[in-house]
Amino acid sequence: LLTQAIQGYEAFIARNAFSPLKDDAESALVDTAYTLARSLSQRMEDALGEEREALAEKLDTTLKGAIAKTGDLVAALEINPDRTEAETREFYDLLLNRGGMLLLLAKTQAEGTLRFQQAYDAFEKLASIAGEGSPYGLRAYIGIGDVFMAQGQPRDAADFYAFVTDIAIPNDPEIWAEAAKEMSPEEKQKRFIFVQLGTPGLIEALALSGDMQGACEQGLRFYNILQREGLELLPAYGDLARLAVARVHVDAG
Repeated sequence: LLTQAIQGYEAFIARNAFSPLKDDAESALVDTAYTLARSLSQRMEDALGEEREALAEKLDTTLKGAIAKTGDLVAALEINPDRTEAETREFYDLLLNRGGMLLLLAKTQAEGTLRFQQAYDAFEKLASIAGEGSPYGLRAYIGIGDVFMAQGQPRDAADFYAFVTDIAIPNDPEIWAEAAKEMSPEEKQKRFIFVQLGTPGLIEALALSGDMQGACEQGLRFYNILQREGLELLPAYGDLARLAVARVHVDAG
């Protein structure tokens, strides 16, 4: 169905070069291709032989086409001095997707150094343009952490994940207590999203770098924030974070 959706978007774009909906269709095409690529990548983990080879070929084709498309769309939006607010959000989303797809492609290649660097560059550009403390900037830093993890550099990855979780909800309890006085429950919940997104990577990175105590402490920090502030878990991501917390404490004995 995802493949059919991509073909539908491609057909629409080809037939409607001057349609006001063309930009929306191109962005949707990229989103759908990225979703398909993640699905193919997950299926490859359990596939063997000819099935794995076929999945790998389809993944490669899907990613390269979508990455090329994001390059064109990003370039067009980047040089537009009159971007609307909606176009700016689209620009940021495209950079985020581009970084993610380049990282996914790098993981499938025997020598992925160039693609890893391109993924890093896309995330770094997003953080620089959107602002490192902005929601898009924080998501970009998680992406950079993922790049370092995929390259076997967990210590560097941990620094980026830790930056995200500390910016979202400061480690220093006094700083957080003072800041929280002026925050609504909705603002606290939004900030906790990034703690949920960054914690699994942070715990894994610390554990892999040999700092099991630090990994457990980050797990406890996550749990304590959740309980103390009465916050809610983000569907799927929050569950993954809680599983990561449980897993590291089991591994640590």
